[in-house]
Amino acid sequence: GEVIHDGVEVVDTRLAGITVTSVTNCYDVSLVAEAHARRAIQAENEGFDAIVLNCLLEPGLSACRELVSIPVVGDTGSALHMASLVSRRFSFLLPGSKKGVGSRMVRDIVRMYGFEGHVASFRVVGVPTLGFSKTPERYVIETMYREAVAAIEEDGAEAIIGYGGPDVFRELRPKLP
Repeated sequence: GEVIHDGVEVVDTRLAGITVTSVTNCYDVSLVAEAHARRAIQAENEGFDAIVLNCLLEPGLSACRELVSIPVVGDTGSALHMASLVSRRFSFLLPGSKKGVGSRMVRDIVRMYGFEGHVASFRVVGVPTLGFSKTPERYVIETMYREAVAAIEEDGAEAIIGYGGPDVFRELRPKLP
C-alpha cells in the first residue's frame, strides 16, 4: 500500500477471477458487481477501515454497503459531492467515441444521488475507456482540454468531473479558465 498521510494507507487491489477489463455497459456492471461484493467482504475481514470502488459506474455499490459494516463509497458519488461543494453546475468528461454512448448509466447514477439539476453537460472526449492508457497522453490532455473549455464556455459548467488519472488532471487544471 501507499501511505498518503499519517495513519492513512491506500491499498489498490485487483478483482480476482474476473475477465472484464473495462466496465462500459450493464452486463459488465453486473459481472463486476458480484466481484466487488466478494472483495468488500474480504476487505472487511482483513481489517480494512473503508472501501472506495474505483469505477465510474460504481458496480455493486449498494450490495457492498449492504454486506459490510465499513464505509463504501464510489468514484462518481464522491466526485458529485465534491463538485457540488465548489460549484453550482458541473460537467462530465466521459470516455467514448460517440456522443451519448455510455452516459446513460452515468446519468442514472447522477439521478440516484439527486444531482441532475446541477449537471451542465455530459461530453465525450473521443478516447475509449481502455484507450486512456494506450493513447498518447498529449492527445488525451488536448482533447480533454477542448471539451472542458467547451463545457465551461458553452454549457455554463463551473467545475469539471473528468476521466483519466491524476497525471492528466495535474496538467489540465492550471490551463482551464
